[in-house]
Amino acid sequence: MFYLFCLMLILLPLSKGPVSYEFGVVTLYPYTLCMLMVLPFALWRTVQKPSKYGFRFIEVVMILLALSYLQSTLLSETLLSSGRLAFHALFIPIISYFIAKSLIRNEREYILAIRCLIGSILLFSIAVIVSFIQTGLRPVVFEIQPIGVSSLLIIGFIYLLYNQHKWNAYKIVKLLLV
Repeated sequence: MFYLFCLMLILLPLSKGPVSYEFGVVTLYPYTLCMLMVLPFALWRTVQKPSKYGFRFIEVVMILLALSYLQSTLLSETLLSSGRLAFHALFIPIISYFIAKSLIRNEREYILAIRCLIGSILLFSIAVIVSFIQTGLRPVVFEIQPIGVSSLLIIGFIYLLYNQHKWNAYKIVKLLLV
């Protein structure tokens, strides 16, 4: 199941995009579909063998925030637009955090997860560069608006900038791509 989690990380740049699955008023993209497939296993693993990092106060705050937003969404006059915002802006990041916390159990799994994430972001950055060269405008890649593109690329940039590997030509090229 950990490898399905790695696939979920690889699909992060497709959190919106050309491939989607419609279920009534809910649209699922590859990342969210994979996330929902991994979620039951992550919950089972959390119950079966709790994380060595325990449950912290910030996680309680995250859950309370999600529950309060769920309540305000359900009571909203614009349920569909509020629900879409809540799902994509709050619930997906929180659920992704808890999935990662429950499925990454050791250093090897952490390194593999980071490599999958950074690799997908590098491929995404190539698509961004190609889009920019073709249009000359701020890129909209896989239906992700420019601010979303920047937010996604900054993850890879920060990791590559601050990781503990030596500076070499390969690292500089990766930084230039991101």
